[in-house]
Amino acid sequence: MVTTRGDIGEESKGRAVEVLRRLYSGGLMVPGRLGEIGFEDRPGAVDEWLSRSRDELGELNWEPKGAGFRLRLADQGKATAIGGPGTRLVTEVCLF
Repeated sequence: MVTTRGDIGEESKGRAVEVLRRLYSGGLMVPGRLGEIGFEDRPGAVDEWLSRSRDELGELNWEPKGAGFRLRLADQGKATAIGGPGTRLVTEVCLF
């Protein structure tokens, strides 16, 4: 488990970006936003998503507290998710 212990320094920022890179490049999650018709995927490729994610987190001083960007669990993420009986699969998350 990785924790910042409340300290948002360059190391923890790097860890967060690495987690996002793995989620995006593995096809597990897709960034986006809530639009008029529901969740709307962000257009672009992994490098663009990472750049925008870093920018958004920077704009929020790396402390979005519920105002962060949203991620959608992609089909590959659903296929990879492991859950037992009664497990509720969350298909959208808001980081931080």
